Amino acid sequence: MTRFAGSLLFPECFTEAEMKRMNRPPSLRFVIQLHHATRLHFDFRLELSGKLLSWVLPLGPSLRPGQWREAIRVQYHGMFSLKPHSKRLIPPGRYGAGPILTWDIGHYCLRGNTGRKANTAAMYAGLEKGALSLMLQGETLNGAFTLFREPFWKPGKWVLFKEQDEFAVDTDVTQDRRSVLTGKTLDQIRTQNHTTCQQHIPTITSVNHQLPADSSC
Repeated sequence: MTRFAGSLLFPECFTEAEMKRMNRPPSLRFVIQLHHATRLHFDFRLELSGKLLSWVLPLGPSLRPGQWREAIRVQYHGMFSLKPHSKRLIPPGRYGAGPILTWDIGHYCLRGNTGRKANTAAMYAGLEKGALSLMLQGETLNGAFTLFREPFWKPGKWVLFKEQDEFAVDTDVTQDRRSVLTGKTLDQIRTQNHTTCQQHIPTITSVNHQLPADSSC
């Protein structure tokens, strides 16, 4: 059980019924994975309608207010990334071959929305508009973040940045490249025989709100 599950920083994100229904509210979840495939990068994934919205963060996230980080929107992923395992190795010859670890994991909601239903609807509206005002509660990232689509860039180009709040710091959090679940590094995962994923991701030419069939990862 991770720390965020026991104490909610943002109870306003959940309805009273949701708070009573479970020890851990049935909130929307997020995960950030550190993945060394062709290049080292971070994968930022937000749960939505049984799938994971996904962005590649070449430089990772920042907790410095206003520091823009490129976020490249990619195809939806299955829920595999949110399963309890904390590490895996995609074997050579497969898409994305290389070690992966869970760099951060937690809950999220959109500012000004209460309850899973309202947040889900707000997510679809924000995707259409190209702007998501997120509240994250994770092991590493907390507080307000903005994710928006840059209108003058190529399709799929977004920007992620931290808003000024009590969780903003002038520290490069990406320098700590261990799993928040085990403390292991990518090199340790690479040299050990961990869970492998026979991953197949369909090729797409554009990103839209139509969710594809589940993939194995």
